Amino acid sequence: MFTVNAVDPDEDDIYYKFYIRGPNGTAYANMTGWGPSNYWFWVTSEEDVGENSIRVEVRDEAHCRGRVDDDADSICTYTKEIDEPFIIT
Repeated sequence: MFTVNAVDPDEDDIYYKFYIRGPNGTAYANMTGWGPSNYWFWVTSEEDVGENSIRVEVRDEAHCRGRVDDDADSICTYTKEIDEPFIIT
């Protein structure tokens, strides 16, 4: 789970949009669209093994006029292959 904490000094509602660029991708794929949720669950698959980049854009709709986002940042993650399935007892 990826969680972002943002604060608006005017206390306007904040909206988030999460993206991912996989190990074979050249562009970010929009995973959530704009919404009030500041977290995103990522369920990985075999196709995700390797370096991935997660990007989140944050905005308040009161001051965004004409811009895509008020702020944005990206992080790189590495997804590794698991040889054995998890066993929960």
